Amino acid sequence: MSNARFEDTAEETVARVDPRADISTDLPAETIREAAKLAANAVDSLPSGALANKLASAALQSRPLRVKLGIDPTAPDIHLGHAVVLRKLREFQEEGHLVVLIIGDYTARVGDPSGRSTLRPMLTEAEIEANAATFQSQALKILDASPECLEVRRNGEWLDMPMVDLLALLRTTTVAQILERDDFAKRWSASEPISMLELLYPLLQGYDSVAIDADVELGGHLVPKGTRMLFSPYALNRDARLHRDPDRFDPDRWATDYTRSDLRASFFPFGQGIRNCIGEGFAWTESTLLLSAIAARWHLRLADGARVHPVVSSTLVPSELPIVVTSRWL
Repeated sequence: MSNARFEDTAEETVARVDPRADISTDLPAETIREAAKLAANAVDSLPSGALANKLASAALQSRPLRVKLGIDPTAPDIHLGHAVVLRKLREFQEEGHLVVLIIGDYTARVGDPSGRSTLRPMLTEAEIEANAATFQSQALKILDASPECLEVRRNGEWLDMPMVDLLALLRTTTVAQILERDDFAKRWSASEPISMLELLYPLLQGYDSVAIDADVELGGHLVPKGTRMLFSPYALNRDARLHRDPDRFDPDRWATDYTRSDLRASFFPFGQGIRNCIGEGFAWTESTLLLSAIAARWHLRLADGARVHPVVSSTLVPSELPIVVTSRWL
């Protein structure tokens, strides 16, 4: 949105946008800001400017956007990468839009070829059903499950189609178009096998969006195996979107009456993968028992004149933190 220029008019603030951005002119400034907020931290927002146009069009029709995410239940649990895109869906919900979560019970029978060098193993119907139930339960730990915010569908509703309909769908796309996918192109150039099922997958996945009349589709970004992922606990715990008074020392931040429903995603206590602490289970148990015993009886606050001094190291911890203890029972 760096090529937008804002001008004040007698009626409202509007954005005049460079035509190269593919955004309609004279969009309300609030629409431009909402589009920028929703696209924040995304690797790509394609086509350029389309999200702002979609928001403006939906506003004129007095309806929310229909925002689609499809997840294939090919494993027993969703992983940390799913949480990233689910958090983005939650942001759309918080702006008043409707999320359509598609459980790919039919596309799971094909297998997503993204990042694959071989065909995925075929799952049984029982395995797909068991995984789908787990996926939905875990996704709802992040998403707002209110009916006005969430619609859960299975693509077997429309992909279980007669052969004549499937043939009509196949006529819309060429093999050359399908082979333009980076993963297929690499396998083709390396003379590695590509199954007909895998060639069919992108077409079925795209048809999901047509079937549920999606305005916006969210997808993941493939991170190559072995990529080192970094995050900052210091920044995470000072994020005003997640915490009230983020710069204030407040042990009651995690109290029940304080915690918002989405706060569960705001805290990473340990590393992950090969660097995950082997004592995580014990540490959680020990910390829970200790804190519950202290917090049940005592209030904690900083001593007068004391402040938190972060120490620059591989892990940021407070240094010399005097605490005043007062009983909760008085």
